[in-house]
Amino acid sequence: MVGIDAQVGINTAAPATTLEIVAKSPATHVEGILIPKLTGDQIFNMPITPASNEGNLVYAISPASVSNQTGVGVNLTEKGYFYWDGSAWVSIANNTTIINNILALVKPMNFAYGDNNDFPQGGTFFNSPHSPDLKLLNPIYGNAGGTPDLILESNPLNVQMWDNATSTIKFPQQLKGYAITINVSLKYQQVSSNSLSTRLVAYTGDALTDGATGFYISGGTKIKDLFFKLNATSGFTYVRDELVMSPVIVTQEIVDHGIKIFVGGTGNTHIEYYEPVISVNYGVVNTTL
Repeated sequence: MVGIDAQVGINTAAPATTLEIVAKSPATHVEGILIPKLTGDQIFNMPITPASNEGNLVYAISPASVSNQTGVGVNLTEKGYFYWDGSAWVSIANNTTIINNILALVKPMNFAYGDNNDFPQGGTFFNSPHSPDLKLLNPIYGNAGGTPDLILESNPLNVQMWDNATSTIKFPQQLKGYAITINVSLKYQQVSSNSLSTRLVAYTGDALTDGATGFYISGGTKIKDLFFKLNATSGFTYVRDELVMSPVIVTQEIVDHGIKIFVGGTGNTHIEYYEPVISVNYGVVNTTL
């Protein structure tokens, strides 16, 4: 017995695989490959062998009739390329199914929490300290009260995103390396000048605070340190300003300890804040990890 091992090349003397077709350049006529073209019904009725014909490729010039869109022809609902997978004809251009499968596994993760009960407008306020002190922003989200708290969230991983007990934004291990966005929104009474500003500082959650005052003592890694100026207003009893901390790259330290937000003032003036809202956009997460 003599074995023959050959490769076929068209427009090439050195084919790189079993069959290689090299197009002419520039093309003086139509280049490409035409494979067998059949109607969907012809493909359905083809006497194909489940195992030995696996991988066979054809082009459907029309869908199969409704009565033949079953069994091996369940996918023959449109024109296009189909291959035999051993049990049915499968479209190789079913992008909708592919996209839907991806979307089923990848989902946005975020939350927006607003405390309307512990620091209600005109009631108990969060008092920012004088410079250079920093005070832990400590809202309690989701507790019962006269006015429902703002609770908006998408949590496809079913993990803890905020810890009321420690006033900490939480991060699961699989988000290490992600770039996330933190938005802090605070309400205050109108001011008559533009001289006041607020300082917002993000530390890793292992930062030490005074148990009585909530003031920052030491420790933790500073992540962001930003200021926003309170704008002079008229005609509005209360106004709201917000500051975006972005991007924040999730490190292992952030996964281990989370993030705490501290508030500071300027000079010897303290500012009274109400109804703090913290929003975090974690990005799009893979729900299979």
